[in-house]
Amino acid sequence: MRAFGRPLASASSDESRQVNAASAALSAGGSLIASQLGAKLGLDDAGVSDSRTLGGSVLGFGKHISPRLYVGYGVSLLGTGQVLMLKYLLRKGFDVQVESSTIESRASLNWRKEK
Repeated sequence: MRAFGRPLASASSDESRQVNAASAALSAGGSLIASQLGAKLGLDDAGVSDSRTLGGSVLGFGKHISPRLYVGYGVSLLGTGQVLMLKYLLRKGFDVQVESSTIESRASLNWRKEK
């Protein structure tokens, strides 16, 4: 990535802070707009979040298709691709999550204990 007309790795600490602040502001504004749009469209989730498969922030939307199945889709804010996420509840506390992007795919079995 290039910023200030040169690679970001060569930026000073002050310039890096400026880029980080701009990125945070973009994420917050994008998340607010996406959540408002998602609510109008009847989606369960909409906003800016991190994607492990893309390695950065994505603008994403998601919907519960059934009480057990959730489907989500996101587009990278850095232009590195898209990601599709499926989450299926096996039973209380256990779910399977699959993410597939233009870069990699991953799956996980998650266990959550609620108090």
